[in-house]
Parts: sequence; structure tokens; C-alpha cells
Amino acid sequence: MLRSLVGSEMCIRDSVNMVKEKRKKEHLKLAIWPCVLRPVAFFNKKDPIIMGVDVIEGVLKIGTPLCVPEKDRLRIGVVESIERDHKPLQAARILDGSVAIRVRGDDSILAGRHFELSN
Repeated sequence: MLRSLVGSEMCIRDSVNMVKEKRKKEHLKLAIWPCVLRPVAFFNKKDPIIMGVDVIEGVLKIGTPLCVPEKDRLRIGVVESIERDHKPLQAARILDGSVAIRVRGDDSILAGRHFELSN
């Protein structure tokens, strides 16, 4: 009798831990990682905007929403992909150097018109 109670308690504890880990992974997908970028070049100026950037602070991850604080927080869109030397990355940091990003967002936002390399 004692052995069966201990076994079921461990089974319940394992189930609770699995649920906690699953929720943690779901919440990480929703998290926004703040970062500061410096645009280097525009390769495609309209949807999807493709540009080269340097990460100045933080970590740039796929799914990160981008805005321009100097232009009343103009929302550019969401980072769809990150590449360095034609190889996809999941995240870019300061040490990675310049990376190319694809940003999908509002069709009316044009790079070079609504925001510049200096923004």
C-alpha cells in the first residue's frame, strides 16, 4: 500500500512538472526581447522590407516587432527571418556583426520614405 502511494505521488509530480515546462515554452514564444538596431542598408524597400542591421544592444530574435521611436513609435512590422552570410539564424547579438533581416508588416510602410537609415 505504501509503495503504490509513493509511486502515484511521483507520477503526479512528474505530470505537474511537464505541464509547467510546456507553459514555460509557450510563454517564451510570446516574450518580446528588447533590442536596439542600427540600419546599415535597405535591400528591399517595401513589403517585405529587407535590410542590413547592426545590433547595438540586446538580442534580436525572429518574431520581434520593430518600431521607430523617433517617428512617434512607427510600427514597421515583425522580424520574419535573420541571415548572416546567407545562413539563417534564430537570434542575432552584438558580436554577430551585421545581419540581414526580413520584416513583414503594413504594406503602406516604405523604407527610405517613412524611416531612414539615420533612424
